[in-house]
Amino acid sequence: MDRMCSKKFCTVQEIKSVPLQKIMDLKTVYCFMVHYFLIYNSKIFIEGKRIPNIGNKEVNIHQGTIQGRIRNIDPNILEGKTLYNEGHYVEFLGIPYAQPPVGPLRFKDPQPPKPIQGILYAHSPSSECLQSYGNVSGSEDCLYLNVYTPKLPHIGFTLKPVMVWIHGGAFKSGDGYSNSGPEFLVARDVLLVTFNYRVGIFGFLSLEDDILSGNYGLKDQTQALRWVQENIAQFGGDPKRVTIFGQSAGSACVHYHILSPLSKGNYLIFSLLILWPLFISEILYLL
Repeated sequence: MDRMCSKKFCTVQEIKSVPLQKIMDLKTVYCFMVHYFLIYNSKIFIEGKRIPNIGNKEVNIHQGTIQGRIRNIDPNILEGKTLYNEGHYVEFLGIPYAQPPVGPLRFKDPQPPKPIQGILYAHSPSSECLQSYGNVSGSEDCLYLNVYTPKLPHIGFTLKPVMVWIHGGAFKSGDGYSNSGPEFLVARDVLLVTFNYRVGIFGFLSLEDDILSGNYGLKDQTQALRWVQENIAQFGGDPKRVTIFGQSAGSACVHYHILSPLSKGNYLIFSLLILWPLFISEILYLL
């Protein structure tokens, strides 16, 4: 197959000149999307400290009332670029999007979360899902997500676009909080949602029967996307402008959602961005 670009990385001019037929080739669409994404958004996720909170904000969602923290945007993230809000954002950490998959719910499809009693203080991230990457860490009670919004809605407010990040980790490790600083996006008036999903045996073990069908990690993701559709407007996000994207195994999950009737039928995905190779083979985790 001919190279799409003259060098290892495409220039903007080369990307714009690529024939549509070649872009639609499944073998080259990954390269096209990754190069284009890296050229314009090379620093979406930044490792580092989160600026101390400067106050609290409450939001009423379908489950009940949750309280998040207001944080200032680190000016070093901007690097001279335009700031589209007042220089701060609100983060909500550790929001349950499904019931804990423990006991009778282990190796079962995720179930909708139970109502919140009182106020949920969404100030700290949840534990990562149970995993073994050198040492065993995490918890089975892990189906939580994080929402970062540049501003909460008010009268006359225009809902903002939303990006949902699916973490990588070879389907056996990772979480939705580490290495996912939101400043780059919220400074540009875009909401960010990150979440955990079951990994390893708990997420992808399958006996290829009705008792242990597998792909629970992907079903967790579908439940998280459904939660976004139901609740993101309360945070100022537009449910009709939701982009899912991911890295490594997370990008493979994006590809599976493109193909899945569960995602298409519920109109959960409105646009897609992949930051790693496409995966064609089915996910099957066997002992």
